[in-house]
Amino acid sequence: MGRITERLAGRRAPQRERIADAPQDGRGHGGGALTVAVAAIVAALVLLAAPAAWASSPDVVISEVYLGGGYEDSTYDASFVELFNRSGTAVSLDGWTLQGRRPDGIWFGSSLAGTIEPGRYVLVQLSLPLLGSLPLPLADRFLSLGSLQAEGGAIALTTSRQQLTCGAVAGDCATVAAIRDMVGWGTSVAAEGSPANAVTGHAQSLGRFSFATGAQTAPGCRDSDSNSREFFASIPTPVNSLTAAVTCPPTDVAPTVLETIPVNGATDVAPDQPITIRFSEAVFQARATVYCTGLDLPLSLRSDDGLTFTATHPRFRYGDRCSLLIAAGSARDEDSDDPPDGLAADVVVQFTTLAPTEFAALRTTSATLQPGGWLRLNVRCSPQAVTACTGSVVLTIRAAAGSGPARRITIGTGRFVIAYRLQARVGVRLNRLGKEALAARQRLVATATVTSTDAAGRRLTRESTLVVHPGRSKRTP
Repeated sequence: MGRITERLAGRRAPQRERIADAPQDGRGHGGGALTVAVAAIVAALVLLAAPAAWASSPDVVISEVYLGGGYEDSTYDASFVELFNRSGTAVSLDGWTLQGRRPDGIWFGSSLAGTIEPGRYVLVQLSLPLLGSLPLPLADRFLSLGSLQAEGGAIALTTSRQQLTCGAVAGDCATVAAIRDMVGWGTSVAAEGSPANAVTGHAQSLGRFSFATGAQTAPGCRDSDSNSREFFASIPTPVNSLTAAVTCPPTDVAPTVLETIPVNGATDVAPDQPITIRFSEAVFQARATVYCTGLDLPLSLRSDDGLTFTATHPRFRYGDRCSLLIAAGSARDEDSDDPPDGLAADVVVQFTTLAPTEFAALRTTSATLQPGGWLRLNVRCSPQAVTACTGSVVLTIRAAAGSGPARRITIGTGRFVIAYRLQARVGVRLNRLGKEALAARQRLVATATVTSTDAAGRRLTRESTLVVHPGRSKRTP
């Protein structure tokens, strides 16, 4: 409330001056005094109702939290909190505390001491070493934060030894000037902005995402006061004060693309593979387009955290070459340290889709003999074809046995085109010999020949044969 009171006090004095100097009306009342007074009251109420904004830590931040130490499936044998000095000067921790908020809402903390050098860490061990795959590196401090829950909790770094009482209402900790940094997770109401997602199991920690290097294992030189956009589940990487100093960039850095799926140069990409783009920091207005052979697909990108965006799209064509373009400046970061705030250059990712296993496969699925000498075939074109399937159907019967080699006689023909659909019905009119064969219930053979082109321009032809009996049908390979 101290910050809000100061802001209100700074606004009231000018209002009183304007009321005193207001011109008098004929009845001796200030004509604009009531209006100005009401405006002042409204402004004060707005300030009181508005949630206080978090102030970024100028120096020491919480860089990693690991509460899963000491179990059989733990990565490390003890839990820890890691602090990092992102400033360019040494900071004394004398009189500071590290406090954890228990499930009952009570803050429990321990005092800190000593100095943290610029660009260096302090490793705070929270539990005795028990079980785990790896021993925790030599800790700089040994403290207890009480019983913290992985499902939801908060840890605050404060510049005083006074026990915190905030956290019952979202945002109320932002008014506590002694809080230098805080991380809340899971179901916790106490958090900077919205809480980070809770970590499940004992193998991962909550690591502050590093905007400077684009790696979660780095300290995170930036503090944007939004836990959900800064802390993510990661492999625990505890480091202590003996670790080499990290120099944070003095100014803002532009967001970059850390990862894409598919990766650049990928082959055999499935036609229904979703597009995934991961940025180095939280961004908005991310836009991307996929360019394939004769096909442009503007993507509708969606993200829950501003870091990882995914997009579904119409199926790519088989055997196609595509490029994913993320245009420069299309993704804008969410911080207020500008410029720069957009991608510095275009990002192009090239990939090739899965080669088709069959290019112009026609499936004769069924045949029906119609009254009046018609044969109706149901045909289906392969979905791997990228141009219209065109072809013909030839009906034949076996010639009467004789001294010569066996041969077949054509009794009907038909042509078809399957465009933008996978199946169609093809009608074949029988000639006189065909009608006689039909009347004699003689076996007919329908041979369908289809031609199509795949995305690579290869033109292939395939045949499909159906043995037709009056009243029933059977397809042969």
